[in-house]
Amino acid sequence: MGGARPGTEGTLALAMANVIVRQRLARAPVDASRLTALLARHAPRAVAESIGIEAEVIVRLAIRIREFPGRARGCRRYGLAVPERCRNRRPP
Repeated sequence: MGGARPGTEGTLALAMANVIVRQRLARAPVDASRLTALLARHAPRAVAESIGIEAEVIVRLAIRIREFPGRARGCRRYGLAVPERCRNRRPP
């Protein structure tokens, strides 16, 4: 299977954010409650067909993204909180 359909990258990012917040893979920003409705509309199963990526793959991508080196630096750059247990941890 290829990547996301052209023009759906933002929807993919919101679906991944849905998983990250729902599964508490990172601390949500203090004002995250205002995003609740938006993220709820972008559950992986709800958007998978329009993106062209299976829901299970979207979930795996969201979970695996925390394994990338330097993710804490990148997350802070974009205003995302990073749990202490994930900071400066390198993948095996």
